[in-house]
Amino acid sequence: PFKGIIKNDTILEGEFTFPDGSLQPVLLKYLGVTPQADVQQIKLDPLSAKFSVSQLNSDLDFLINQLISQHPALFKYTREDTFKVAYETVSSKIEAGMSEDEFFRLIAPIVELANCAHTGIRLSKSFNTAIQQKQVLLPFEIKIIDNKAFVIHNFSNNEDIKPGAEIININNISIPEIINRLLSAIPSDGGNLSGKLFSINESFSLNYLNYLGIDSVFMVEYRYNSGEIKSAELTGITPADFEKSIIEANPPLPFQGKMPVSIDIETDKKLAILRVSGFWAPDFNAYNTFLENTFKQLEIDSVQTLIVDVRGNKGGHPYFAAELISYLARESFVYFSLPEEQGEFAPLFKPLKPKSLCFDGDIFVVMDGGCLSSTGHFLSLIKYHKMGWLVGEPSGSTFTCNDGSLQFSLPETGIEMNVPQITFETAIQGLEAGKSIQPDYPVTYHLEDYLRDNDPAINFIRGRFIK
Repeated sequence: PFKGIIKNDTILEGEFTFPDGSLQPVLLKYLGVTPQADVQQIKLDPLSAKFSVSQLNSDLDFLINQLISQHPALFKYTREDTFKVAYETVSSKIEAGMSEDEFFRLIAPIVELANCAHTGIRLSKSFNTAIQQKQVLLPFEIKIIDNKAFVIHNFSNNEDIKPGAEIININNISIPEIINRLLSAIPSDGGNLSGKLFSINESFSLNYLNYLGIDSVFMVEYRYNSGEIKSAELTGITPADFEKSIIEANPPLPFQGKMPVSIDIETDKKLAILRVSGFWAPDFNAYNTFLENTFKQLEIDSVQTLIVDVRGNKGGHPYFAAELISYLARESFVYFSLPEEQGEFAPLFKPLKPKSLCFDGDIFVVMDGGCLSSTGHFLSLIKYHKMGWLVGEPSGSTFTCNDGSLQFSLPETGIEMNVPQITFETAIQGLEAGKSIQPDYPVTYHLEDYLRDNDPAINFIRGRFIK
C-alpha cells in the first residue's frame, strides 16, 4: 500500500510498502502527455510470458482452421479422423501458465501430420530474438548415424569429450527417445525419413531446443567405441556463439558472388564439379550468364564428366531449376503437369528445348535428404529422362510438393506458421508420391567421413568412373 500526499496535482510524494514489508520512498512528478505522444506498451519478456487455457485453445483452433481452409492436400497422407484425435489430445493437454515454447512443442506433432515440408511452425520473432544471447544450446555439433549420436565438434570448455564420442543420453533422456521425439515433430514430404534425418543432422542442438526443451545446463553420458560410460555437466552456449562456432568448424564453400553456385574444373581429368546449393539468385540474368559461361568453358576444356552437387539444396524457384536442366537435357522436356492454373509458370508446362551448349558427356548428380521442394522436382526430371546417374542418399522430397505458401502468426502466442495453397507436380511417371527419390548409386556417410572431412559420394564417383 501507498501512504503519502499529492501536491498541486502534479507531484506524488510518500512511501510504498513492498511485499517484504520494507518502506521505500516514492517521488513521482507528472510531466504531462500530449495526445500525439508515442506511448509504447511495456511488454513482458517473451521467454517468461505465460498464457491462459482459453488463449492457447484459441491459437490451437486458429492453427487447425488455417490448415483445413488453406492446405491443398491436408489429408493426402493422414486420415481426417487422425487429425481430429490429435486435436482432441492436444486440447486435453493444454494447461494454464504454459509458455510459448511449451505450447510450440505440444502442437508440433499436429503440424507434422500434414506430411508436408512446406507446412511448419516457428517460434515467434520476439521469442527467437530474446533467446539469441541465452546459453541454451547444447555445445556440440552432433550427427545421427544408425540411430546413434556422435560428437563431431565440441564447442564446450570440457576438453575430455573428443570428436567421435557417442552420446548415450542428455538430461536423462536416451538418444533413441530424443530421436523419436524429433521424428514425430519435424515435418517432411510424405513423412519420408531422409528429409527428417537431414534436418536433425543439420542442427541437432537447435532441434533439441525447439522440440525437447530449453535448458542451460546439460548432463550428458558418453563413451568411446562402446567402452566405459562417462558423464559430464556442460553449460549451454548462445545461438549466436553456436552459429559462429559452426561456421568456423565448417567453412562455407566459395560461391559465385551472391549466387549459391560454383564451378571447379579439373582439366587434367576432364572433370568438372558444379555445386548448386539453391535454385535462386538475386539476379536471374546473372544466373543465366553464369550457366552459359560455365557450359561454354566445359566445351572449351573438353570436359567429359560433370558432377552436379545439389546436396543441401532446399529448393527455390522452378525457373532456375529448369534453366539448369536445359543444359543437361539432350531432348525436349516438360517441367510441370500441375497445378491446373498455370499462371506465371505457363512456359514450364510446354516443351523446353535443350541449350545449344548442353553437356554431352557423363553426368552424375549428387543428392541427399536436404534436396527439397524444387530440388525434388529437379531430381525427378533427371531420373525420368535419364539425363544422368543419381549418387548419394535418398532425397528429402520428390516430384510433387505443396507451396504458394501463406505465413500467419497465431494471435495469442505469436508462433509463426507456414501453410501452402498449391500442389506442384513435375511431368513424369513411375515415382510414388511421398516417397524419396532413390539414388542409382547409394552412398552413405560413416563416422570417419565426418571426422576426417571426407566426401564419400564424390570419392565414389572419382574411384569408379574417373580414370
